Amino acid sequence: MKKAILLLILKTKKVKEMENKTQEEDSTIKVSSIHCIDLSNSDIHQSALLLKQACQDCGFFYVINHGYN
Repeated sequence: MKKAILLLILKTKKVKEMENKTQEEDSTIKVSSIHCIDLSNSDIHQSALLLKQACQDCGFFYVINHGYN
């Protein structure tokens, strides 16, 4: 009987720890940045690598100095 009570107490503590952890995770704000790719660079290979990396990292990017208005 004592063993069963001890197990119940340990399980209850574990559940409370998990609930606290979930609440902490919910209050965390995740921030990511968007890659800014400058096409004024004459090295087209470097620009292509930056574009590829932006697509792999988050799927979004911002292009400046592209020559279009």
